[in-house]
Amino acid sequence: MKCSKCGEDKLSEDFYPYQKNICKACLCKANLLYSHTHRESHCKSARLWYQNHKESCRKAGRLYYQNHRERLRKASLLRQHSHPEVVKAYQHKKTRKFKEKVLTYYGNGKCAYVKCGFDDIRALSIDHKMGGGVAHYKSMKARNIYRWLANNDYPEGYQTLCMNCQWIKRAENDENRKRVL
Repeated sequence: MKCSKCGEDKLSEDFYPYQKNICKACLCKANLLYSHTHRESHCKSARLWYQNHKESCRKAGRLYYQNHRERLRKASLLRQHSHPEVVKAYQHKKTRKFKEKVLTYYGNGKCAYVKCGFDDIRALSIDHKMGGGVAHYKSMKARNIYRWLANNDYPEGYQTLCMNCQWIKRAENDENRKRVL
């Protein structure tokens, strides 16, 4: 058979069954070129497709994980041991992303404390409006408050505070003293 793109004579196994006039190599090059030149529209349509099929994609992902759990765990451990700095950077980035998302939600759409306007994420934190944050933290199974808040649909009773205002609040509410019975 002759390829209509490159003009070379090739064997029948060098062609896909659904595409008889273009060989596999030429079709691969054409698909790669198309994906690079139409990347934005392809990504947009892929995101739209995912939004319409989100539950079935998640179900397929969970099923795949159940069927390949051991292999995936071994690969993950191997990756963690061979590239610990990459894994640590990825985890730090993901945690920071959760923190920014949660602080923005509780900061009324801004990643800043509403009252004083402080917006440096390094010194912003979540505060329990009615106190009791230490007891809540100890009772949580998760150790990341930002992830816990996002996974629990942003419950009421929390606010974004800068650390300076948080220490002032602790002093004013007498939250930082140990109680002696």
